[in-house]
Amino acid sequence: MSACKRNFGFIFTIVTMTSLFSVKSIAVGVSSNNLGDVLLFPYFTTRNGYSTFLDIANTSQQTLAVKINLRNATDGSSCARFIVTLLPHDVWIAAIESNAGSPRLRVPGDKSCTFPSQAVNNNQIVTLNGCTEGSVEVIQMGHSRSNPTTDIGTVAFKAKKGLCDNIAASFNLGNGISSIRQEFFEPINVLKGTFTLIKGDEGKAVGGTAVTLSDFYSPNMINGKGTDGVSKGDLIFNAANEHPNLADVNPLESILTTDNPAINAISVAAPVETYIDRWSSGADAVSAVLSAASIHNNWTSNPNLGAETDWVVNFPTRYLYPSIIPFASSCNATGFTVIDRTGKSVTQTTDLCNQTNIITFDNKNVTASQLAINVDTLSNGFGSPSGWLSADLTSGDSGGLKGNLSTRTYHGLPVIGFSLVTRSVLNANSIDSSRSFGTAWPHTYYRKVNE
Repeated sequence: MSACKRNFGFIFTIVTMTSLFSVKSIAVGVSSNNLGDVLLFPYFTTRNGYSTFLDIANTSQQTLAVKINLRNATDGSSCARFIVTLLPHDVWIAAIESNAGSPRLRVPGDKSCTFPSQAVNNNQIVTLNGCTEGSVEVIQMGHSRSNPTTDIGTVAFKAKKGLCDNIAASFNLGNGISSIRQEFFEPINVLKGTFTLIKGDEGKAVGGTAVTLSDFYSPNMINGKGTDGVSKGDLIFNAANEHPNLADVNPLESILTTDNPAINAISVAAPVETYIDRWSSGADAVSAVLSAASIHNNWTSNPNLGAETDWVVNFPTRYLYPSIIPFASSCNATGFTVIDRTGKSVTQTTDLCNQTNIITFDNKNVTASQLAINVDTLSNGFGSPSGWLSADLTSGDSGGLKGNLSTRTYHGLPVIGFSLVTRSVLNANSIDSSRSFGTAWPHTYYRKVNE
């Protein structure tokens, strides 16, 4: 792992004085403007009356091909994988829902090509092999510069004409996919994603923005040099292939910017540090930019307000690490510090064993997850039924993620997620859907990177 570190406190001074200095590096990192070539949705569920809605927008003037992979909450194995073609400025919307007890993904009346899928009453249906909860990984495979109106025979043209079966057949044929690869260029940073968990009968909806990675695949860029966006390299695979996945980073470089490089050592004077590193695997590069030594967020279980909380803690790259660093074993010991609004705190150690983990408070289990881990606040004598929680991820990280060309260590685990808080207002012992609501608060992440 070759490395370079930049102190942006110093760079900011130069920019302010001269307005002539800038820093640019093409390496996989978390997007600063929520546009990128990879979207990570921390959680979907069809349990307890919830449906999960996905909204994916192509903000460019190019036709895109994306691979969407729904991953099981337990081990990250694939519940379903399929391809979507997005025309210029296209928006793809899907509902992950229960249909007579069976989970499915439904694309209602959309002109985008989704395959493989089954057409049912103007909907495209993808079965989920029994997965009722998990996470969603969206990776752009490439962009076509063909004109969808005039370039006959191209994927862009066929997508415009709605010839989805023809496109699907081409993707599944050896010669066909070769011609598709000739049409497509590398992925570009133009995808935007949002999600909403909806429980319609109780009037509850909570949502957020997908965690977005940029410059995931830029094969012409090495050490920040080259021309981005023009490579004929792509990530085109057929729908059944497990690739692309989060290990397919190119180049094997990462960029992480943080102003809190040391846990419990944060001050208002802490400089902004940017770490640019090279890795021996793509899984390590993605894990590095998502690594956190600890996560922090709110909780409430106030019975007087009908308030309930579930935390979603998703490890996006866990499926790429079968019991190896940074995931020390099948379960990772995690130290919880639970704090109420009066400042009283208690600690406990909990094992997080899944790709997607649900932490519930006082057995409320908002989503009725089959994987819920309970945090008991009722027996702790708290002065308030709400507060915040800190989860230390360093105790189970086997010493952190290390590269092979440097002494730098990224402590903790690659993690994303949010706190799901709902409030149910009762009217004559029934939930009043007109006055019930929910919210999703993204986690706060503290980074710890050592030289």
